[in-house]
This record gives sequence, structure tokens and C-alpha cells, in this order.
Amino acid sequence: MLKSIAEILVSCLGFAYDKPCRYLISEEGKLTRCALDYSVPICKGIWCEPITEDLMITTCDKLADVARTLPNKISCGITDLDLYLTGGCQFTDHVAVFGEPRTMTFLAMNIIVTVSKKNIKSFYFTNSKGTRLNTIKKMIEKIGVKSCTVDDIVNFYEGIRESYQLVDRVKEMLNTSQEEGFEGLLILRDSILKYIKEEALFPKKIFEWEENIHRVGLRSMLTISMFESKILEEEIRNFIMKNFSLVIETRDNPPSFRILKKDQGRPSDWINVDLTVP
Repeated sequence: MLKSIAEILVSCLGFAYDKPCRYLISEEGKLTRCALDYSVPICKGIWCEPITEDLMITTCDKLADVARTLPNKISCGITDLDLYLTGGCQFTDHVAVFGEPRTMTFLAMNIIVTVSKKNIKSFYFTNSKGTRLNTIKKMIEKIGVKSCTVDDIVNFYEGIRESYQLVDRVKEMLNTSQEEGFEGLLILRDSILKYIKEEALFPKKIFEWEENIHRVGLRSMLTISMFESKILEEEIRNFIMKNFSLVIETRDNPPSFRILKKDQGRPSDWINVDLTVP
């Protein structure tokens, strides 16, 4: 008779005691430390894979806790995504998300919820009009986030002619949020390609502005740009992969994410999610 769950996993499910954990850093072929907090977790990296609820072995609770509490990290509100990002995003990240709208909106809502818990002000700029814009506002209101302002993306770019003007604007937004008592600022822009195609006065310059925002690297501000994959041309995709420090792709069927680019680390496989906003 098998004496432990570990023996069941090894004997029946093909697990190995030296199975490497995807969240550990390896040196000279040995599992050394956790990529989240640089400790060696109790599990030694062996059982950090979802099994079944009956066996009560899921993604390591310790790593999930660390992902939520690391300083200077901003949780995405999705445990597996946070773990692949070694705790989440950070203020100096220049984040691009492209893919299908339903899962992109879900990601945006989760990030807005989690930053509100860290006393971070957020702005959600979107090209959505009418019913969808009202739906986004109602979603944020329903989940009880009062520190988020939903606005037309036209107002974000209004009056901007040069890249330094945009940099000055985001600096001013950050300063205002800190004067209001917030510890940081999230600027999230949705439907950027749709805005460029339908309304932008200087469509080519918008990408130049993206580069300049990235170079500023304001320590208390996180910018996230969201692009619709249906109208994402190869040239723009290449620009995104070159100029953004973190690139996440989404798909709606099944709802899932994958990390295509991360300055420190490697791309991930698709991460399936349940579209439930906390």
C-alpha cells in the first residue's frame, strides 16, 4: 500500500521527485532558489503543478502569497500570470497587451481592482463608445473601485503635438494623483489601433510617443497599452515586440493568456483562466 500522496503521484501519475519547478532558478543543473523571493520553497520545486482538488495539491500557496506581497510589484489579479511575471508588473514596465477583446477587458478589470487595493490611482482610456463605454463604467462601479476614472481615449491625446507634451501630461497626472494621496498611477489605454485608424490626427507619431514614455521610466507609474489583434498589422506587431518591455497576448476561446516577451525571463505557454473579476 502506498504511504503518501507523493508516492501516488510518482507511481501512478508519472511525477518525479526531481521534477523542476518552473518558478525556480537553476544554477549548474541544481534547483537553487525561488524566482519570486530568492528562497528555496518547502516543496523544493517538486510539486508546483496543478493536480486535482481531491489530492489537495495545487500551485504552491507560498509562491502565490509571495506574488501578492513582493515590494514594487503590481499583481495582475491572476495567480498563474503573476507567478510567470515573478510577482506581477512593476512601475517601470512598459506593457503591451494584444489579442481578443473579452479576455483583454478581463485582464484590465483585474489589474484595476488589484492596484486599487494598493492605493494606486488608475485611468482607463478607451475608444469604446455608447453602450460598451457605459458597460465598462458600470463594471468598475459594480466591483467597488472608486479610484479609477474611465474616459474617452481622445481626451488623453487631445492637444498633443510633440512627444514631450505627452510625457509632460503623464508626469502631471502622476503628480496630481500623488498630491491626492495615492502612492502611484496606472494609465491603461484600450482600443489604441481603433483610435489611430478612426480618429488620430497624428497616427504615426503615437508610436513615437510610446517610445518616449518608455524611456522616461517614471518609478511610480505603470502604463499599459492594449491593441486589438484583428487589426494588428505585422509592422505594428514588430514595433510592439521591439519597444515594449513586457508583451502579453490574449485569446477568448478558450480564455487564456501567454507572455510573448519579458525583459528578464522567457515566454510562457498559454495560461487558461476563468473570466471572473474579483
